Amino acid sequence: MLQEEYHSPLAKMRLPIGTKSNGERLYHEFDGVSPDQGIVFEVKSNQVMATKTKPAGRYFSAIKWALLSDVYLLSRIPAQTRLLVLTDKALFDICREDMDGLLPENTQIIYRNPA
Repeated sequence: MLQEEYHSPLAKMRLPIGTKSNGERLYHEFDGVSPDQGIVFEVKSNQVMATKTKPAGRYFSAIKWALLSDVYLLSRIPAQTRLLVLTDKALFDICREDMDGLLPENTQIIYRNPA
């Protein structure tokens, strides 16, 4: 799906995200990386599971912070395109509104149906 959209193979890949105080490199495995590392993405399949009393489900209490962690890890990579791919439409709608204007440069939150 994203491979066709970006006209590039996108394979899982470990990339350096920092260096410890002892000089050891830290790595994170991203869900998809283009061969030139210009496109990097993470896919999240969390679901909001809204109720009448909690229309945003667990978004503000738990899911948001996990997604912000992913956005931070993406921001550590000098890619031209960084994507946080959400597979739950309700979560995407809440997240898009909540994080509007807060994302690092070249970082987008997108929705893709996993089916």
